[in-house]
Amino acid sequence: MAHRKIACIDLSDLAVRQDKIAEELAHAATEVGFLQVTNHGIPQQLIDAQFARSKQFFDLPEESKAQCTMEKGSNKGWEKGKQVRPSSGVADMKESLQVQWHRMEGSWPTEQTLPGFRGGTSEFMDACQKLSKQLLSVLAIALKLPEDIFTKAHQGDADDCLATLRMLHYQDITGSTFPDNYWRAAPHADFDTITLLFQRPGQGGLEVRLWSEWLVRLAEL
Repeated sequence: MAHRKIACIDLSDLAVRQDKIAEELAHAATEVGFLQVTNHGIPQQLIDAQFARSKQFFDLPEESKAQCTMEKGSNKGWEKGKQVRPSSGVADMKESLQVQWHRMEGSWPTEQTLPGFRGGTSEFMDACQKLSKQLLSVLAIALKLPEDIFTKAHQGDADDCLATLRMLHYQDITGSTFPDNYWRAAPHADFDTITLLFQRPGQGGLEVRLWSEWLVRLAEL
């Protein structure tokens, strides 16, 4: 297999450079299916604030997090050690909190528990939705389809919108040993249209795999 690299695409001046960016996006999506973007428009301050809110939630006692427990058949709320990947057959060693714009009754941390959590998280989701729709529009252009063919199916204000923000916490496993088939997050492919993944500096471990080829650890880029 030819050597492949994770593309890093500059989104600055998107309106002016739309065709060029569309070409780069299509190539990266076709060759690897994973890419990085710069100048994406989401302020670093907003990203840092959301990571801080995520930490505040995961630092809560388990009985407090359990008030937001994920309901069976839903994709909202808190879960720990329950996601089993087909690639491993065992649960990932992590906990997560999934939030959506709608159908979140009883799944948000209360204002008394985490003041400002819901408002700040909703603001971050709005910023992610804006960027997602920009990328989907560019992808449609790259495929020579109507520019709104994907975005009109991803409306955040629609009652049936399934857009989800997933906050993840991987516990410290320093000094621990596990069987070979245990993973903090086993190999998988996301089942949604597009995923925006945010990674903090110095927190490595994320890898990209194309068929049987491990390409790179993202922290090394």
